[in-house]
Amino acid sequence: MKKVFHFSFARPEQFRALGRKKLAAFSGCELPGELLTDDCHLAPDAKFYCGVHDVVSPQLARLIPYENLVMRSEFSRFFTRRCRASAALGARYVTADFDLAHALADAAKREKLLLFLKGLFGILSECKLKLLMPVRIPAAADGVQAKVIRDFCRALLYPGVGIYLDFHPHEPGAFDFAETLRDLRFDAQYWRIFFEPERSNLLTVPLLEKLFAALESLPLAQTNIAIAPGNTIPDGVALAALEETIRHFATEA
Repeated sequence: MKKVFHFSFARPEQFRALGRKKLAAFSGCELPGELLTDDCHLAPDAKFYCGVHDVVSPQLARLIPYENLVMRSEFSRFFTRRCRASAALGARYVTADFDLAHALADAAKREKLLLFLKGLFGILSECKLKLLMPVRIPAAADGVQAKVIRDFCRALLYPGVGIYLDFHPHEPGAFDFAETLRDLRFDAQYWRIFFEPERSNLLTVPLLEKLFAALESLPLAQTNIAIAPGNTIPDGVALAALEETIRHFATEA
């Protein structure tokens, strides 16, 4: 299985501090949606800007599917602007956190979210973007079964909407995801791996070996791995260590 690594910028400040020239080991980066303001002057770069995470804020995404028609229409215009801005930079996907665990646990919310997402298909098709919805691993206490998530995605009947696995490897039970991988085995192409260097939760070769050993059972030719060091701005030493870890796996891909 080929592994493609990206760097996930948490905030605009992190992006401005690091810059692309310091990320030689990565194939590209995920930009934060906060960068897509009207005064954004980034030059397009389809090879480097692979995606935009939180193309709209989670606070907005989690509420808007259940609001009135006027607010949903306003959101649609905002989402359209953000998608066009993402596509103009060269992004191939965007993420939006609709809190699937909460929405799919309620039949009425599930139907509203289903109809809401179908209303976004047009702009996604126009911009040639895939919309990815985060699924947390390990799941929160009220997390729904992976099979429910799989069935929901299939009910959309549109390949341009998929799953984004947010993996927190340092949390208890993080690697107890055999059932999740079994039910989402065809949907597990996109991952974001979180770690917190400021808390000494580091991304190590043994940790990634454990993850990738599990992924080898999946029927996928390629996985896209976004590395997310939270709000931390790694210094030169920390960034060099991170890139050395990534190169260890990139040469195996």
